[in-house]
Amino acid sequence: MKILKLSLTLAAVLVLAGCYESGSSDSNSSGGSGSTGGTGGGSVTVRPPVYTCPSNCQNVQTRTSCQAAESYYQVYVENARAGTAASTLEQLYDNHARSAGLARSMVQQIGCAP
Repeated sequence: MKILKLSLTLAAVLVLAGCYESGSSDSNSSGGSGSTGGTGGGSVTVRPPVYTCPSNCQNVQTRTSCQAAESYYQVYVENARAGTAASTLEQLYDNHARSAGLARSMVQQIGCAP
C-alpha cells in the first residue's frame, strides 16, 4: 500500500512539474556551472544535482522516483535562472535533495530491473 501511495504521489509531482516547465525550450540542459539572475542583484551559481539516476532504469517505480527528482531539480534551475530569492531557491533545492535521496534509496533497494 505504501508503494502505491508513493507511486501516485510521484506521478502527481511529475504531472505538475511537466505543467510547470511546458514553456521552457531548454528544460533538460543543466549545462554550465552558473546562471545569471533576472531582476536580482547579481548572478547565482546553480548547484549540481544531488543524485543522478542510471539512464537505463527499467523499473517503473524507481524510474518514476528518478523522474520526480529530476523534475524538482529542473524547477530549481529554472527559478535560479529567473532570479528567484535565495531563500526560495534553498527550499527548492531541499525539495530536490529529499526527492533525490528517495530515488537513490529506491535504486539501491529495488533496483532498475523491470
